[in-house]
Amino acid sequence: MGRFAPVLTLSDADGDLGHRRAVLTAALIALSGERPRRNSRTHTRTPAERPGEIAVATDYPTVENTSWADKHMVDESATTTAPDRLFDACAASLRVEHGPAPDPLYHLTDSAGLVGIIKEKCLWASLATTLNDSLEVAHGRTIATTLLETRLREHPSLYEWALLTYLRDPSTVPASHQFETDPLVISFCGRCDKSGQWLHYGRSGRGVALGFSPILAQVAKYDLVQVDYDEDSQRKKMTALIELGRKALAEEKPSVLRDQNVIYRTAHIISLYVPLLAIGMKHPSFYEEEEWRFVAHVMSFNGKRENVTGDDKSLKFRQSGERLVPYEEISFAASREMLKEVVIGHSSPLAPDAVRLMVREAQMNPRISRSSVPVR
Repeated sequence: MGRFAPVLTLSDADGDLGHRRAVLTAALIALSGERPRRNSRTHTRTPAERPGEIAVATDYPTVENTSWADKHMVDESATTTAPDRLFDACAASLRVEHGPAPDPLYHLTDSAGLVGIIKEKCLWASLATTLNDSLEVAHGRTIATTLLETRLREHPSLYEWALLTYLRDPSTVPASHQFETDPLVISFCGRCDKSGQWLHYGRSGRGVALGFSPILAQVAKYDLVQVDYDEDSQRKKMTALIELGRKALAEEKPSVLRDQNVIYRTAHIISLYVPLLAIGMKHPSFYEEEEWRFVAHVMSFNGKRENVTGDDKSLKFRQSGERLVPYEEISFAASREMLKEVVIGHSSPLAPDAVRLMVREAQMNPRISRSSVPVR
């Protein structure tokens, strides 16, 4: 696999593992700075938990923007290893096995996009929440919130309440102690011989489909993700992720769980992974797309960029209509053989000979053809 997970889990490939883990550990201690503010008139004090149980409060507390580390003497053995284990477990939940990817994978664009990609020898991976269909990420998030709402009605707990709160409004996590993860995505399809692809993404047959080797994801240090369109499968994946937080809390010592900030911290970590998991999910009505995605993540803490999937490239920004779109370049200048095919839309005025000369000047040799799908 690529580096879908290690952005947060910090594998040995990330260089100075000890230093990076130290940064994360210090950040996670500060992250728990959501000290509950009790209201003696309305708050029901959480009872001391028995081993394996999570506290339930009938009136959940608000939180204040104060560092937990500033208020407590931290037991390193109890607090620094548990977040690492939870990050690792969440990362593992993202590594969904799939069969061999189609080769090539097709990226559809217009003629201007074709010229730019060939000239600059790069693709653009854009922030997922700024895609043309921003509901794509929201679909998976909605599955998670629905699961949590059901759980809260049946077996209310502070963990589920906090997680639901953070998913609905991430700003409720104090900004001074907050991890942020921003997924970058570029989409491909496994086939380019379907009319729906050309109608919706191929400019009604006037665009082009660029066929890239799926190995490009590995070269760029991105994860290759096969989109899941089955809602039963999606619910199972989200349920498993949510349960990781409950399991982590159940394994804590009762003395640790008496401080509800540990529960808030756990909920926040899980809330980071919900949108990351959602990147690989779409509504069942889109199943004919057979979509695959190159996915990367930018992580920041306290507004500082801590780690980046890929080669530590800087984000760039472009305007698309009224939208501002952050993006990262995926270069294939050193591996030009990754472009294996150019399929010109059935209704495109592009001349195959002109495309052939352009790619030849760029020292590429893809197969060039015209689509037989009669879309206008």
